[in-house]
Amino acid sequence: MKKSVFLTIVSLSLIFSCLLCGCAGKNTETVNTEENTVPADTTEAAVLTTAEETTAPAPEPVKVLTLSNFSDWVKFNGRTYVDSKDNSVHFDWSLGGFEINFTGTGVKADLVSSLGSKADNNTMVYVYVDGEESAGKTIWLNDKAATYVLAENLEETAHTLKLVKRNCVSKASAGVTKIEVLGSDKAEFTEKPAKKERLIEFIGDSLTAGDGIATPNGRKEYVSVCQDATLAYANLVGKAFNADVSLVCRCGSGLVWNSSGKDEANGGIPIPSVYDYACKYNSDEKWDFANNQPDLIVINLGTNDKKMVFPSGTTADATNKARFTDAYYKFLKHIRELNPDVPILCTIGQMVNSNYDLGIKSVVTRLTSEGYSGLMFLQLQQATATGVGGHPLASAQSIDAKHYFLPVIKKMIPEWNQ
Repeated sequence: MKKSVFLTIVSLSLIFSCLLCGCAGKNTETVNTEENTVPADTTEAAVLTTAEETTAPAPEPVKVLTLSNFSDWVKFNGRTYVDSKDNSVHFDWSLGGFEINFTGTGVKADLVSSLGSKADNNTMVYVYVDGEESAGKTIWLNDKAATYVLAENLEETAHTLKLVKRNCVSKASAGVTKIEVLGSDKAEFTEKPAKKERLIEFIGDSLTAGDGIATPNGRKEYVSVCQDATLAYANLVGKAFNADVSLVCRCGSGLVWNSSGKDEANGGIPIPSVYDYACKYNSDEKWDFANNQPDLIVINLGTNDKKMVFPSGTTADATNKARFTDAYYKFLKHIRELNPDVPILCTIGQMVNSNYDLGIKSVVTRLTSEGYSGLMFLQLQQATATGVGGHPLASAQSIDAKHYFLPVIKKMIPEWNQ
């Protein structure tokens, strides 16, 4: 009897405890533990289900780049434009091109180009892998459209690749429609290369484009192999200041007259008429100045105008000189309007000695007196080491960069001394 009563009491106590603890139904309150606060009804299965639902799948490796995703992965250098006919990005100016980062054994690309008047005038590009410019690969674009292997047989690790157009826009164009990484399933494009902190824009003619700078095997002709903008002062100055460079220059062009003495009204193509465009020679697309402001602009124009300003001896044609200085004055103001507050260095002299005063210094002085700041004139020495048509060789261009441009630019922009 006592044993039965005792069991009955224990049973009732257990039932009552269960009711108090919610054993008769699910409890939505939380139970505190030492490490976490979790719902009382959370089970291992529920936790796994939640984890599966919130974990995003790994993104697929990007192996092919086209116009649709170039902007996400490719750093383009120089002024570029889109050609909708073949969905390409063109980089026609000297030193134009692109950079990519990738993991893989190589890269191939579909490149497009106009063709020169003869094979010798077709586009030439350099390809640098992992910054090794001394071991750069030279590729001729001898087809209007073709696939080129830019790099191959690399160790399948992280790499950088830079493609640079070495010859002048006057010879032929260049563009890209597709870039593909080579290698295993792990091969992919990686983070887009960053822009450098500085950008210098160079406006000029053949001197800036590096025409006549090389004489391979003694060859001295106006052909692609004798042009190499990577050896000219603009590229050397850019390297010295760790800056990106953008060139607006064409062989034979001038401020008013080209090398044959023609102005715009007579078929000449002076640089001011193309400056506002991405590449007026091949496209009507305007250049986006608002999103591409340089930190310095260098103008090296007047060499091709000299024969019209000084048709004989060192005595200037007064009418033509006045026309030249007026055009320079207007162009300089226009450049500053498009590039507010940007320092501008005006220079001449690599093929024109100081006896031929075209009036550029006087224009700089005039604008400075009118309140324009950050303007400077630089008279360069006339080159003695010359290649094709009296153009300075690489050694002379190097002297100009090191002993003339660098000191003056550091004076203009003192913080670049760092």
